[in-house]
Amino acid sequence: MGRNVAVAEYLYHTGYPGVGEAFVEAAGVDYDKRSKYSASLERKWTSLLKLSKKIRMLQAELDEAKALLALGPIRKPAAEAGFLPAATATYEMRAHRDEISSLVFHPTEPVLVTGGYDSTVRFTDYETGESLGKPLRESGAVSAVAVDASGSLLASASVSSIRVWQWESRKRLKSLTGHEADVWDVAFTPDASHLVSASRDTTVRVWTLDTGFCVKILSGHSEWVRSVSVAPNGEVYASAGADNTVCVWGADDSAPRAVLSHHSHVVEVVAFAPATASVHLAKLQGVDADEPTVAAAQYVASGGRDAMIHVYDAAAGALVASFAGHDGWVRDLAFHPCGEFLLSCGDDKSVRVWSLASGKCVKTYTKAHSVFVGAMAFNVRSPVVATGDVSGGLKIWNCVAP
Repeated sequence: MGRNVAVAEYLYHTGYPGVGEAFVEAAGVDYDKRSKYSASLERKWTSLLKLSKKIRMLQAELDEAKALLALGPIRKPAAEAGFLPAATATYEMRAHRDEISSLVFHPTEPVLVTGGYDSTVRFTDYETGESLGKPLRESGAVSAVAVDASGSLLASASVSSIRVWQWESRKRLKSLTGHEADVWDVAFTPDASHLVSASRDTTVRVWTLDTGFCVKILSGHSEWVRSVSVAPNGEVYASAGADNTVCVWGADDSAPRAVLSHHSHVVEVVAFAPATASVHLAKLQGVDADEPTVAAAQYVASGGRDAMIHVYDAAAGALVASFAGHDGWVRDLAFHPCGEFLLSCGDDKSVRVWSLASGKCVKTYTKAHSVFVGAMAFNVRSPVVATGDVSGGLKIWNCVAP
């Protein structure tokens, strides 16, 4: 009854008295023009409009929050903090039935990609430690995996072929063939226009992803090429070989710009430093951090079976620093996104953290795994480190403030 009275009141007070009288008679409303319901419907409608506006505003905020959450966990960006792995791993699992040869974090999703000698590429949610979807199956051992900077392409290397996959659909886009022996490593250029590969056939090859054709063969090693890395600006490549050397190549060159021969055994890994490391490495080099040469430098690190880690100024072809501390092969390297540290792992089952400012080991995880640690990666998106071993074991380490 109250609603009918409110309607009548609204009609009387908004210029429709005749309609109001008809409504009162038809609805049988006992209406008093001086009643407490005066203008109540108008107030309700005004409140409803305000409420609708508020709901739209809240929905817009919710949509924005969902978009941010889709980009991943709300954490302090890894590049803004010198966070290091906690004393114990957050998750530990048997991810592959054989050695984990390579691993990489997806740049925008909370996904870790691993490649193994069990001929599979697998996907793990690093926030929960859960396996995601079906693995990609290869015809032979997977020696390397890589994801481009946008997160739209995935590359895997197996035997003498390279496969490029569309990330979302996991659909194979191209097979790159041409190497005459096992492909051991792959790396995208920053714009994902090309893929660079290293092979047991002693060559480094550059592939254009538009056509899938090999556009350049770089010959500078005399033995198996085991690792390749692309500089952050995409203009320089570095490769590591079983001939104990690191070769530095210009993207437009056909011969190495520099051949660095400071290792006494096979060089297992080579990795370019992020731009954030330049200031720290310049200090080790004895260069004023404000000088223009710092911005021009391309720092690259290498690790080998001689248990040594060397850091070079690739632009100058000069040795900057050497780190000694591992008791066996150095298998993999990962620069901290903040640029302060270099992490390493190896056959002594340890993970070590090196200060690029002092050149000293500042933290050692003595028994990071129970067997040889062969692969590692530092997530540039949030402070998480992953390590893989020769038994297929995978550990995910959340990082904490020192």
